Amino acid sequence: MISIPQSWKKKTVNWLEKNRGVVILFFCLPASLIFDFILRLRIWLERKFTFVHGAHRERVSEIQSQVILRAKLHALFLFL
Repeated sequence: MISIPQSWKKKTVNWLEKNRGVVILFFCLPASLIFDFILRLRIWLERKFTFVHGAHRERVSEIQSQVILRAKLHALFLFL
């Protein structure tokens, strides 16, 4: 493992603290924009190539039947 002298570390930290606006402007903001673009692209690709309408309808009908069953069980337990 490479050891960096303490004086270099201290100088680097001091420079980063004094110039935090520059660091944010030229590193953090572009990195954030690139990260956001990559996430949006990934989501778009997933929706574009993996979305199946039939599977969506099946999931919706399954959830609807679960809700109906839950309502019936709830009504049954209210009368007990």
